[in-house]
Amino acid sequence: SRVLGVFLLLMAGAAALAYDVVWDGIRAVLHLSPNFASLADAALILNIVHCCIRLASEGEEIPFACIAMLILFVQLCAQIGEEKIRRDTYKVAGSAREPIGIFWHDGATPHLVKAPLADTNTFAKHIVLGEQRKKIERLVTLSAVVIAVILSAIVCASTGDAGRLIYVLAATVTGSCQIALIAASVMARQSAASRLAHCGAASDSDKGADKMAQTETVVLTDEDLFPAGSVTLANLELHSSLNESTALAYAAALTQDSSLGSMLAEEVRTRYGKPLPVHQLTQYMGGVSGQIGRLEVLLGNQAFMTSRGVAVGDMSDNALALSLDGDLAAIITVDYAVPAVLFHAMQKLMEQKTTIWLHSRNQQIMPKLVERLYDLPAGTVVVPDLEQNRALRNPAYTRDARLCALLVRDGLMGTADCICAARAQRKAQHTGILIGVCASVVCMLLMMYLCYAFVPSDAHPIRLLIYMVLCFIPIFFLDNGVGRE
Repeated sequence: SRVLGVFLLLMAGAAALAYDVVWDGIRAVLHLSPNFASLADAALILNIVHCCIRLASEGEEIPFACIAMLILFVQLCAQIGEEKIRRDTYKVAGSAREPIGIFWHDGATPHLVKAPLADTNTFAKHIVLGEQRKKIERLVTLSAVVIAVILSAIVCASTGDAGRLIYVLAATVTGSCQIALIAASVMARQSAASRLAHCGAASDSDKGADKMAQTETVVLTDEDLFPAGSVTLANLELHSSLNESTALAYAAALTQDSSLGSMLAEEVRTRYGKPLPVHQLTQYMGGVSGQIGRLEVLLGNQAFMTSRGVAVGDMSDNALALSLDGDLAAIITVDYAVPAVLFHAMQKLMEQKTTIWLHSRNQQIMPKLVERLYDLPAGTVVVPDLEQNRALRNPAYTRDARLCALLVRDGLMGTADCICAARAQRKAQHTGILIGVCASVVCMLLMMYLCYAFVPSDAHPIRLLIYMVLCFIPIFFLDNGVGRE
């Protein structure tokens, strides 16, 4: 009886120390949305009632008091993990001066696309809600309670001993509260959030992360693939009376808002040239046209210029021809270099079997060029049709899209980190939940059998503890590996 009294005091103390978990479970039940905290509360209450019954009458059953307290502690750690996820996410969101969002856009081919964010309020709202996690916890908790009640009723009806109902309920409900199951829903997301925060990125770690994980197509621009510093002017061949600065200024005006345009604008400045305003800028496959002053200016590759009736002769793949009113004015040759970090990021995306939609304002950057420089298989990079390309240029394109992640800095590296972390997180979560559910079902059935056979020595709490720890070990290593790729 002294030992039982100590158990009661310890469980009461654990409930007081983990007040947040206990109240969270009660509040979830009152809102008709029970969660894992509710299941932990049920295990604790049933073991407290069982201890009280044992104090009032003799019996051989050993209460699972230590297991109930351990479950309460694990649930408390899970809640702390949720707060750490929010901390890392809000830290990234708060540090972003010009945040970039990764959106999931539905359609014939679902794809991920980046766009500037006006504010981070929408992103923060997704973090707070977490409806998908609540649904999973509600389903698992209700299923565990129903199965425990059914198994307990079967045991009591088979043995004809209704007096052991509380003990059987305590055994089966405690067995259903596997620490592997509780940890699987948090540890993978916490590991992913921590890794992404170091990279200046954040995922909503819920439905948005699932959307990223399931989408196999991502839209990348020329600035993602060849940022400032990776594009250099190799040669400028003049075919008219234009001087170098003027010819480069015409080309810079037509390629504005791209890494090539930034490089050409800088070349104009170094030659003391002036930028030129452009009107009626129109993008085509392989080229671009615009009105500068009274001149119709074309810039594009050999195929585009030939289709517009401009004789350019033989040109290399990395060359662009400039024409004024249909006359060849200059040929600009550009070199592209791939930084090592971007090459590594692209390889990570390829490991995930991702298809690249190339949305480029630099008509020189074509799929073959990207595949050659990034060492990609043929067909990995594709150009969307003209209608889709024009839609991607519309600032309102992502208005109805699902916001999935946030980047502090735009670029390929952050995008690859988010996609890879989301897929690793989803895989770890699903595997962990599967292991946890299987461990819970097996443990409940085992407790039912031992209660039916009435072998209290075999249903020793130490053996149940060892079982729980063994089931938790693969979850620990699997979830802590998320984001390390």
